[in-house]
Amino acid sequence: MKNKIIILLISLSSFAAIAVFAHTKSIQEGLYSASIHENRIEIIVKNNGCTKAQDFRLDEFNTGEYVLLNVVRTKPDLCRAMSRPMTVNIAIKAWGKNNHYKIKNSFITNK
Repeated sequence: MKNKIIILLISLSSFAAIAVFAHTKSIQEGLYSASIHENRIEIIVKNNGCTKAQDFRLDEFNTGEYVLLNVVRTKPDLCRAMSRPMTVNIAIKAWGKNNHYKIKNSFITNK
Protein backbone atom coordinates (compact mmCIF):
# COMPACT_ATOMS: atom_id res chain seq x y z
CA MET A 1 0.00 0.00 0.00
CA LYS A 2 2.84 2.36 0.87
CA ASN A 3 4.46 1.74 -2.53
CA LYS A 4 1.22 2.59 -4.34
CA ILE A 5 0.97 5.91 -2.49
CA ILE A 6 4.57 6.77 -3.38
CA ILE A 7 3.96 5.92 -7.05
CA LEU A 8 0.80 8.05 -7.02
CA LEU A 9 2.65 11.03 -5.51
CA ILE A 10 5.46 10.75 -8.06
CA SER A 11 2.94 10.57 -10.90
CA LEU A 12 1.04 13.64 -9.65
CA SER A 13 4.22 15.68 -9.22
CA SER A 14 5.32 14.74 -12.77
CA PHE A 15 1.94 15.80 -14.14
CA ALA A 16 2.16 19.14 -12.29
CA ALA A 17 5.64 19.77 -13.70
CA ILE A 18 4.44 19.06 -17.24
CA ALA A 19 1.44 21.37 -16.78
CA VAL A 20 3.67 24.22 -15.58
CA PHE A 21 6.07 23.70 -18.50
CA ALA A 22 3.18 23.79 -20.99
CA HIS A 23 2.04 27.18 -19.66
CA THR A 24 5.54 28.70 -19.81
CA LYS A 25 6.27 27.67 -23.40
CA SER A 26 7.30 30.61 -25.59
CA ILE A 27 5.24 31.10 -28.72
CA GLN A 28 5.53 33.34 -31.74
CA GLU A 29 3.06 36.19 -31.30
CA GLY A 30 0.52 37.25 -33.90
CA LEU A 31 0.74 41.02 -34.39
CA TYR A 32 -1.93 43.59 -35.22
CA SER A 33 0.79 45.96 -36.42
CA ALA A 34 4.51 46.65 -36.17
CA SER A 35 6.63 49.70 -36.86
CA ILE A 36 10.39 49.95 -36.62
CA HIS A 37 11.98 53.07 -35.21
CA GLU A 38 15.64 53.99 -34.76
CA ASN A 39 16.28 51.82 -31.68
CA ARG A 40 13.00 50.01 -31.02
CA ILE A 41 10.11 48.12 -32.55
CA GLU A 42 6.59 49.18 -31.65
CA ILE A 43 4.06 46.36 -31.86
CA ILE A 44 0.35 46.07 -31.20
CA VAL A 45 -0.65 42.73 -29.69
CA LYS A 46 -3.75 41.04 -28.28
CA ASN A 47 -4.37 41.68 -24.57
CA ASN A 48 -6.92 39.66 -22.57
CA GLY A 49 -6.31 41.66 -19.39
CA CYS A 50 -3.03 40.26 -18.04
CA THR A 51 -0.52 41.07 -20.79
CA LYS A 52 2.54 43.11 -19.79
CA ALA A 53 5.40 44.44 -21.91
CA GLN A 54 7.75 42.11 -20.00
CA ASP A 55 5.84 39.11 -21.43
CA PHE A 56 7.62 39.53 -24.79
CA ARG A 57 11.13 39.09 -26.11
CA LEU A 58 12.61 40.00 -29.46
CA ASP A 59 14.81 37.49 -31.27
CA GLU A 60 17.13 39.14 -33.81
CA PHE A 61 19.25 37.48 -36.48
CA ASN A 62 21.48 39.37 -38.91
CA THR A 63 21.63 37.52 -42.25
CA GLY A 64 24.02 40.00 -43.85
CA GLU A 65 21.27 41.23 -46.20
CA TYR A 66 18.72 42.09 -43.53
CA VAL A 67 17.94 41.68 -39.84
CA LEU A 68 15.21 39.12 -39.13
CA LEU A 69 13.00 40.07 -36.17
CA ASN A 70 10.76 37.61 -34.33
CA VAL A 71 8.50 38.71 -31.45
CA VAL A 72 7.94 35.90 -28.95
CA ARG A 73 5.42 35.85 -26.08
CA THR A 74 7.18 34.30 -23.07
CA LYS A 75 4.17 34.31 -20.73
CA PRO A 76 0.64 33.51 -21.92
CA ASP A 77 -2.26 35.83 -21.08
CA LEU A 78 -4.69 33.48 -19.33
CA CYS A 79 -7.13 36.21 -18.26
CA ARG A 80 -10.66 36.12 -19.61
CA ALA A 81 -11.39 39.80 -20.15
CA MET A 82 -12.59 40.97 -23.55
CA SER A 83 -9.53 41.09 -25.79
CA ARG A 84 -8.23 44.47 -26.84
CA PRO A 85 -5.12 45.75 -28.60
CA MET A 86 -2.10 46.79 -26.55
CA THR A 87 1.00 48.70 -27.68
CA VAL A 88 4.39 47.33 -26.63
CA ASN A 89 7.84 48.81 -27.35
CA ILE A 90 10.89 46.53 -27.45
CA ALA A 91 14.49 47.70 -27.87
CA ILE A 92 16.37 46.69 -31.02
CA LYS A 93 20.14 46.14 -31.08
CA ALA A 94 22.20 48.70 -32.97
CA TRP A 95 22.84 46.90 -36.29
CA GLY A 96 23.80 50.05 -38.20
CA LYS A 97 21.87 52.80 -39.95
CA ASN A 98 21.30 51.23 -43.37
CA ASN A 99 19.90 47.88 -42.29
CA HIS A 100 16.79 46.36 -43.75
CA TYR A 101 14.46 44.51 -41.41
CA LYS A 102 12.06 41.61 -41.94
CA ILE A 103 9.48 40.55 -39.39
CA LYS A 104 8.90 36.82 -39.09
CA ASN A 105 5.60 37.06 -37.17
CA SER A 106 2.22 36.68 -38.81
CA PHE A 107 -0.20 39.59 -38.73
CA ILE A 108 -3.77 39.51 -37.40
CA THR A 109 -6.61 41.10 -39.37
CA ASN A 110 -10.16 41.88 -38.31
CA LYS A 111 -11.74 40.24 -41.35
